Amino acid sequence: MSKLFYKCQLMPCEEGLSIYVKKFISIHETPCFHFCIQEHNKGFVSKPLLKEGENNYQSLKRRKIKMHKISKEGSRIAFDSEQKAYENLLFLKRRQLRHLNRDIEFINTLITYGSDKQFKDIPIVGSFRTVPDSHELVHEHYVFN
Repeated sequence: MSKLFYKCQLMPCEEGLSIYVKKFISIHETPCFHFCIQEHNKGFVSKPLLKEGENNYQSLKRRKIKMHKISKEGSRIAFDSEQKAYENLLFLKRRQLRHLNRDIEFINTLITYGSDKQFKDIPIVGSFRTVPDSHELVHEHYVFN
């Protein structure tokens, strides 16, 4: 049987937060990669659909079926177990939360300063209008050379 790979996605739905698991089936292997299709496309891998002298990879490529190139070393797309895919989902959501918290700080600073001002009241620094006293906040989150 072909090797299976997994990717988890978080989906809000009527019942609550659902974790959807995408399954990928390897249809072609090179020394560095697995070329995979999603499980629901496995019906396109069949003998009657192959032309003479063609393998599954060539047949799917000819018919423009989406294939995913999954690295054998350190893949970020899909993982060889559902547990690893779930751990990656948690990692991605933690990182997303850090980015959202940063953006919330930026937005709060803008709203606090600008709620009682007009656009023309914002001072020009360099060639852009810049919210006063926001320099330190930005440098807490970004490194500039």
